[in-house]
Amino acid sequence: MIKELLTIKNKIMTLEGKTIASKDIIRNGKTIGYISLLRYTSKTILHLEYSIGKEFRNQGIMSNELPKYLEWCKENQHTQLLAMVEKGNEASINLLTKNGFIQFSKATTTFAYLIDMSFSRERFAEFFNNFNNIN
Repeated sequence: MIKELLTIKNKIMTLEGKTIASKDIIRNGKTIGYISLLRYTSKTILHLEYSIGKEFRNQGIMSNELPKYLEWCKENQHTQLLAMVEKGNEASINLLTKNGFIQFSKATTTFAYLIDMSFSRERFAEFFNNFNNIN
């Protein structure tokens, strides 16, 4: 059996005032998904966004690609990231928590997850929990 090749194409650009660092996930020459960083204003934390085509879900592709992208982020000093997840999207929630994100907000339809890769995962969780316990 021949394993399908998966490659990532890098893009860094500015679009409508939003800084974007994006990686297309490509299989057999076709873009099947992406992982991107967006900064909505000059002072906001970077937002991590990702998606993969429905027919490519539950194959471990994003589980394989997100850690590599996060390593690239860390190497390029993009250590604080925010990700928003729709309520009920268990695959995405599991993906983020497996990669060190901590849930910090629950809205009606969306959950917010945060990571700071300048800390170890354990140290960040400790810092975050102490911060949340301040009265």
